[in-house]
Amino acid sequence: MIRDEVFASYELKKLDRINTHRIAIANQLTEKLRGIPSLTLPYVDPRGKHVFHLYVIQLEADFPMHKRDFMWTLYTQKGIKAWSNYMPVHLTDVYRREGHQIGECPVAEAAYNKYVSLPIHPRLTDDAVDYLARSILEIRK
Repeated sequence: MIRDEVFASYELKKLDRINTHRIAIANQLTEKLRGIPSLTLPYVDPRGKHVFHLYVIQLEADFPMHKRDFMWTLYTQKGIKAWSNYMPVHLTDVYRREGHQIGECPVAEAAYNKYVSLPIHPRLTDDAVDYLARSILEIRK
């Protein structure tokens, strides 16, 4: 138990530095992706502090490919794993077996069908951020 507390204390000391670095990475990524048609970038409320646990983009209806194809192309052609972290609960197997159906929560479903989480973590280098942004630009064309 004491070991866990010591580890947690050590990790908490790094939290501000890690969060600051995540914000810097997100700002770089936002700057590089800004202006790509049919791609909506994360909104950051200027009154708060967003530490970018996730960096979520939205592929709008006129984006040239479906999100599954986009994520698959990023992975297979560029070696970048993007994902959808959260599925509307009513679409999970457990709820579907209970009779829940597509269409019950149209707003959640619409959001799920267009959002993609891009990799973001404190170990991303400037070169990795450049590669990620360049890869998205290439796929978008």
